[in-house]
Amino acid sequence: MLWSSVLIISSLSTVYSVCLKVFQKNHNSQNKHFFIFSLCINLIQALVLLAMPPYSGWSFNRNNLLFGALVGALILGNYFFTMLAYRTGPLALSNSIFGLSILVPIAFGLFFWDESLSVTAIIGLVLFLISIMFVSNATYFEKETRKKTDFKWLLYVFLSLACNGATMIVSKQFARIAPDESKPYLLVYIACSMLLSILAIIIMSRGDHVDEAISVRQLFDKKYLLLCVVAGAVMAASNTVFMSAIGVSSSVFFFPATRGLTLIMVLILSYFLFRERLSKKAATGFILNALAILMLSLG
Repeated sequence: MLWSSVLIISSLSTVYSVCLKVFQKNHNSQNKHFFIFSLCINLIQALVLLAMPPYSGWSFNRNNLLFGALVGALILGNYFFTMLAYRTGPLALSNSIFGLSILVPIAFGLFFWDESLSVTAIIGLVLFLISIMFVSNATYFEKETRKKTDFKWLLYVFLSLACNGATMIVSKQFARIAPDESKPYLLVYIACSMLLSILAIIIMSRGDHVDEAISVRQLFDKKYLLLCVVAGAVMAASNTVFMSAIGVSSSVFFFPATRGLTLIMVLILSYFLFRERLSKKAATGFILNALAILMLSLG
């Protein structure tokens, strides 16, 4: 049952990563466009969640309001920095580093959830540190165009990693204290993320010229709306399965397993969909990251 949850979450997360990359390549000429996209997919996600059971027996309280609002801000920050990383670097390599966000809840679990760290997990941590030397300033190819990662890309990746790791901690802590309140929790996070997106859009729209306003309206073509529907629906399903599994599984297994499988899927799709190829140095860093995640999951 747990492995089926891992497979579902990994598959849906991969689809969302591809949606975000497609958005970044085809619809994202300004940072403001990301927040419009976020607003749209969160609206879709809310509608999908409301259409899913349970339809009654749940309510809002202090816990799901507080935890949900915090996660709403963290997730918005996570995907904003993810989008910036995709803009400045390769999809597969970015996701290989994102996968190490599992270190944050694992470290937290050692001190606050009475979880342990084995020798294999320690080896995984060492491999991760070594891999950073390979992925920093590495070369990759996008449709035969030679590109290099830089400090800006690495900064965006680690900011996304930090936000995602903090999200895992808050989500697992909430699932431990209120396992039957995932629906109101998810709805609160969506509402908070939407409010912050609206605020960002208002701030970034000050002083817009007419041509900039037109470019925003042009985002809403059929392909863009389909992208929003797919991204919102897969996130709603992924978050629902995630919240049902996270509270009853060990952080040392669950987070590495989901991230590791997602990593492999994204690597395959990034080659076939975006024609991305990694140099030997970047590929070495990717392999070390994958081994690090494997060691952590075995730990």
